[in-house]
Amino acid sequence: MILFTILFALINLIVIYYLVQPAVLRLLAKNKKVTSRPATGADRDFAIMLPVYKDPSLIPFLVDSLLKQSYKNFHVYVIADECPLNGPRIKHEKVSWLIPSAPLRSKIKSIELGIENMERNHDVLLIFDNDNVVDPKFLENMNDSFKRGYKVVQGLVKAKNQENNIARMDEAGFQFYHAIDRKYRKALGLSAHINGLGIGIDMQLYRDITYRSHVGGFDKKLQAEMVILEQIDFREDAIVYDEKVSDEKQLQSQRTRWTFTYFHYFGNSLKVMKKGLMALDIDRIVFGLNLLRLPLFLLVSLAGLLTLGNLLLGNYIMALTTIAAVITFAWSFVTIIRENANNPELVKSLRSLPVFIKNQFIGLLNIRKAQKSFMVTQHNAQSKIEDVLQKAA
Repeated sequence: MILFTILFALINLIVIYYLVQPAVLRLLAKNKKVTSRPATGADRDFAIMLPVYKDPSLIPFLVDSLLKQSYKNFHVYVIADECPLNGPRIKHEKVSWLIPSAPLRSKIKSIELGIENMERNHDVLLIFDNDNVVDPKFLENMNDSFKRGYKVVQGLVKAKNQENNIARMDEAGFQFYHAIDRKYRKALGLSAHINGLGIGIDMQLYRDITYRSHVGGFDKKLQAEMVILEQIDFREDAIVYDEKVSDEKQLQSQRTRWTFTYFHYFGNSLKVMKKGLMALDIDRIVFGLNLLRLPLFLLVSLAGLLTLGNLLLGNYIMALTTIAAVITFAWSFVTIIRENANNPELVKSLRSLPVFIKNQFIGLLNIRKAQKSFMVTQHNAQSKIEDVLQKAA
């Protein structure tokens, strides 16, 4: 009974920590001046990998935005996995099209094929999704970070589309994570979390990673390995625009894949935590804690169950503390989105949160599917970079 009481109290404290963390990070990072390393290094040569699965219809828009970059030292590799041979292509000296001899059905394998067929030895590997378009100064600003000695740099991901409440809720979540996992952490001198896109990695550093699994969520494995070796920089002025899911079926599929990868790479998260504790490295310790954080819909749901359990057990102080933590989290969630979003409609879209959470639970129930199939998110927002920039202005 004593062991259960201790374990139950520990779980409560962990959940409370995660719930109040956004508000604490916001407070600590407020008005904090970001210090920069001197830009003393050489310009970098970028290998840009564009893995495409089955549908290459959006690739011309991404390639077009890359060819309009202000920084010109790069080469683009399009890995067209199971794509029609007569699909749309842009022919250019800076673009290579690679057709796998057999289906890959894996982003990791596609990147490996791109590296094996590089035109020359590049310094930095850049990864995008096929539905992205890139700000004209993306490479210029990424190059600046690498010249400052960073070996892993994450750009800022913004929405390419916000046509309905589902897309706006998706973007609201991204803006929340952008703030607590990247913006605030950089202000505090800590490593930023990475996305699976808009990420630049030193080529040799990437080659040293060993993937034991080729299922989705490669960015989970990637950041767990990277933060052990290097501090991860975040460039808020290196902007990549990403298509947000805009229907419930795609939302369920995407969340199924994301929830699966959280549990699949849980061991990697523990490894980061262990390394941080052994080295007494606050950056790795906090990073490891963040990697272990449950998806938000599960975290808040768990908080509700713990509150109910505390009330039934007569632990009224702990129940009230958990309720206060949930209220603090709700306040910080809305406040952070309001402060970081450039669209007031994002805050209004939070009224659709129950529908969004419902679809996340449906995705959770389908988690076994993610282990058996390559659950690709469908995209169809065909936008040139000029149109996206005009909407964002």
